[in-house]
Amino acid sequence: MRNLNDHLKKTFCPGLTDTDGAGIEKNGMTLKWRKDLYGHTDHIFTVAISPDNKFALSAGEDRTVRYWDLEKEESVKIFEGHGWIVNSVVFSSDGNIAVSGSDDRTLRIWDLKMKVRKHILETGEGPITSVALSSDDNFTLCGTRDHLLDYHDIRTGELLHVLKGHKNTVSSVAFTSDGKIGLSASWDKSIRIWDLEKGKYLRSIEGHDGYIYCMALSNDCKHILTGSGDKTLKLWDFETGKCLRTYNGHVGRIKGVALSQDGKLALSASQDCTVRLWDVETGECLAITELHKDEVNCVAISPDGTLAISGGNDNTVRLWDIVKT
Repeated sequence: MRNLNDHLKKTFCPGLTDTDGAGIEKNGMTLKWRKDLYGHTDHIFTVAISPDNKFALSAGEDRTVRYWDLEKEESVKIFEGHGWIVNSVVFSSDGNIAVSGSDDRTLRIWDLKMKVRKHILETGEGPITSVALSSDDNFTLCGTRDHLLDYHDIRTGELLHVLKGHKNTVSSVAFTSDGKIGLSASWDKSIRIWDLEKGKYLRSIEGHDGYIYCMALSNDCKHILTGSGDKTLKLWDFETGKCLRTYNGHVGRIKGVALSQDGKLALSASQDCTVRLWDVETGECLAITELHKDEVNCVAISPDGTLAISGGNDNTVRLWDIVKT
């Protein structure tokens, strides 16, 4: 397969309903377009916002990781070196380090202060589709196209465990806040929970009718949000595995999801070319943006809950203010 997002040859985008791309407002909340950030020369598959809300990262099919100053709304650095598509990038807890994972089967660690590459970690287990960094910044969890998860100590480069069980591409991974438990979502339509210290499978959560493309874990580790090829988002209880709510409205595959730190708001990105803002508790869609001209693959919410960022197949990173009206 060419890349994680399993693109259709023909772009699927419904007719737009708003002429300027601004959010469609409901219930006093909306997404207001702020700025387009240009520079990528191909599809964007991953975005992230720094812990201090001041910087962003983006990466994708052009094999670069781009570092953005959100206050100046400009590129700070272009990190090059990956040999193939970059599918995932994350910030460290202090915002000084970035970790990127690629179809070239490597993890690359970047020093954002010095703006240089620190080192390369060869995984060897298959093209990397997703990366998570533990809260103490010492460990990485990587999902691969080979249906496996790699658990590394990035201080030493040691591969601690290879986790097996998924039957298709692992599309998204996450750590619990204590770093002891890992989560993975897959095209096999399941979420798996892992004991990372022992390298053991604990349990599965299932319920989607299509591939799971994306996943977000709430800050309090009580809820899991997933997006699927069945065009729905689902909210799950982490402990029981029960589906608490299904969010309908997208008319294309859901490729990216994000949760606000307080767990009250969610973002979704879709093949239908929209980004949607949701009230997590009620399930209501609060805003729809239609400025992207092609599939939207990824979204992120700033830690302070005031900014959203999206990226997609139109090669553009878009900034949105999350505001009350």
